[in-house]
Amino acid sequence: MLAAWILASTLAAPALHDAAVRLQGDQLLITAQLTDPDGLVETVEVRLWAYDRPEATALAVDATAALQLGVAAAPFFAGQDSVRLMYLIVGLDKGGGEVVRLGSEAEPRSVILTRVTAAETLADPPPAEEKSWHQSWWFWIGAAGVVIVAGTITAVALANDF
Repeated sequence: MLAAWILASTLAAPALHDAAVRLQGDQLLITAQLTDPDGLVETVEVRLWAYDRPEATALAVDATAALQLGVAAAPFFAGQDSVRLMYLIVGLDKGGGEVVRLGSEAEPRSVILTRVTAAETLADPPPAEEKSWHQSWWFWIGAAGVVIVAGTITAVALANDF
């Protein structure tokens, strides 16, 4: 009994961290880091669903330190330009038992994704408005210079009494 307790206390608990879901082209890219020094996690399962549609899509991958998987984004958007995605990530052992979890059904992680169309990314920026000649800085600098020079000449002329 004491040996079992010592063995259990020396095992490091696995952890999932740095999870992210982002849109890359027409794919959702799901990434996470798995820390599992004792190799307890055999499979990682990701469950995704749109906030307004609770039916989840489950994806399973073999456990590695840097998890990365992609899934088609179109079903989640369902004709909308943006979607709030809910997700949770579960690490399972060889028997299918849960070893580690990031998020839960009651409090899942979430992210809001917005689709950018090709027209929005390739469109030229609007042209800068052209200012008329009297609104430009160079005109007023020149005008101030003329006034200063004319004032100086007038002051010198009046001081010298022609």
